[in-house]
Amino acid sequence: MNTYVIRYGLITIIFLSCTSSDYKNQSTKYDSVQSISFCDLPKYEGQLARTQFNFIRNQEYAFIYDAEKSCDSALYSFDFQDRKSVPGEFNNLLEKMRSNSPKYHLNIIAVGGFKKGRYGHLGSNNGLFIIAEIVEASLLKN
Repeated sequence: MNTYVIRYGLITIIFLSCTSSDYKNQSTKYDSVQSISFCDLPKYEGQLARTQFNFIRNQEYAFIYDAEKSCDSALYSFDFQDRKSVPGEFNNLLEKMRSNSPKYHLNIIAVGGFKKGRYGHLGSNNGLFIIAEIVEASLLKN
């Protein structure tokens, strides 16, 4: 019985160490893009900017919001400039988050452009962040 427990424990440890909850882009082509506060995105409409935010999804409702929670009314949707160039490791994190929703959220640093408007489920989000590149992402427990 103890042998079974030890084997199961080792397999679990190996599995957890192989399924990372982080993504880091090793070669970003947007190093020179200005980093701004998530709350300032509307001031940079139509310009590329680097910012940090959290992404949460609960059934059909999803939004990004300020990781520091400095501007509670800023709830935005996001999309990708080119969905074909989204890294597989980031897609894996999205899938882990979706399959464990609402227990987890993603903390993301990304480069993109902002558009004002009504987006998301029933137009409940007041802007859209179009991601050109994911710089970093981490899966975090709520």
